[in-house]
Amino acid sequence: RHSRLGGCETGANSVASFELSELCEFEQATTAQLTAVHDAAYVSMVAAAASSMAANPPPSPVPLTPMVQQARGAAPGALKDPLTSDTRLSPGSYAAARRAAAVRGG
Repeated sequence: RHSRLGGCETGANSVASFELSELCEFEQATTAQLTAVHDAAYVSMVAAAASSMAANPPPSPVPLTPMVQQARGAAPGALKDPLTSDTRLSPGSYAAARRAAAVRGG
């Protein structure tokens, strides 16, 4: 159980709230840092898709792999089945990826 006002309990152990530090603001990797390890078209596609979802949020994360395949010109019959796609995208995915990349050092 986690409470912002109280402590955090893990099994029989309890951690007092003054022993925890919660960070919510993180640097975000730049587009240059992302494109150093990913194709620029891929970075742009993910950013645009996440932005579009933020404007009209889906009820749940959507399969990313078929979106990437489609953006790269794959024929409709060659797209991975969305039900078996292991990578999902949500409105916050791009921002989360930018924060994670910055934490890892780009």
